[in-house]
Amino acid sequence: MDQAMGEEEKPLHTTMGKTVCVGIDHHWKETVFSSCGQQVNIWDKQRTSPICPMTWGFDSITSIKVKPIEMFILESCASNRNIELYDVRYASPLKKVIFNMRTNTIYWSSMEAFIFTAAND
Repeated sequence: MDQAMGEEEKPLHTTMGKTVCVGIDHHWKETVFSSCGQQVNIWDKQRTSPICPMTWGFDSITSIKVKPIEMFILESCASNRNIELYDVRYASPLKKVIFNMRTNTIYWSSMEAFIFTAAND
């Protein structure tokens, strides 16, 4: 129906990973996105393999978010009650915080760079 109105259909871009992808988030300005599952992967839309795979232990990572103000910082939550911070510039983990309950998802504040919210069980 969109083509009948004169709009062109945009091609779908598919990226295949070697592991299961559970969560995904995108960079706000560049063509870079991140995925999580068995590990954290940083992808460029133009490539077929991750440009930066990062792991911290052997736990399943359930959610990942790119920090909106400092877009080289990522935050993920794992199935073992951890929240982990990563720095894409150095391709390494920064900090791990262990909570009493499992974190389901996280959200960065877009107004204040140092605040995030964690949704727990």
